[in-house]
Amino acid sequence: MPGYEIIDWIYNAIKEQDFKSKEDVLGKINDYAKFSADGGKNWKQFSDDEDWFNESSDKTGRKISDEVDNDNKDYLKRIRADINSANTKDGLNQITLEDYRDDDILETEIETKKKSLEGPILVDIEGEEFEIPTEFQRGRPKDLVSAEVRSNAGEVLQDIVETGESNNLNALKAIDISNMPKGLINFLEREKRETIEEVEKELKEEVE
Repeated sequence: MPGYEIIDWIYNAIKEQDFKSKEDVLGKINDYAKFSADGGKNWKQFSDDEDWFNESSDKTGRKISDEVDNDNKDYLKRIRADINSANTKDGLNQITLEDYRDDDILETEIETKKKSLEGPILVDIEGEEFEIPTEFQRGRPKDLVSAEVRSNAGEVLQDIVETGESNNLNALKAIDISNMPKGLINFLEREKRETIEEVEKELKEEVE
């Protein structure tokens, strides 16, 4: 039996199953060969002598290794979507890995995500570090919360600076920072207060 027929025989044997790894495919084929006269008798010699995993079928051009890669990519995409959407340890613990060859990578990603949910969230703004209270987390990973708060605080700080540079005192006083965590409110209030003082000083000098 030519090599390409063996490859097609492999596909026929496991066409309803996912391809998880070379070892997984080999185990399924060995089991199938025990009970199959259709190619099974030629399988052992072929598998010993040929690189069947990377052998192309002359009939279809397919490789078993390509199918494993495709199934593994789909699996990785699906599990990573589950990891990204899980925002609690319980949710992460419910993710079941299925013995694909990249499961070690996924285990690391799950553990990394778990750590991202632990401990206080610290945000560095203009060289000062602030701890974000629990109520601002809303069950999301702390790196996302940190980035969001940093972005929001940065926008407010930019508003203070730009409004101060334009000497628009009313607009400066109207900048709302009440939705920030307490530590950041104090920081931004200080920046706002000092900017207001500078603007009031400049406006007074212009009048004089």
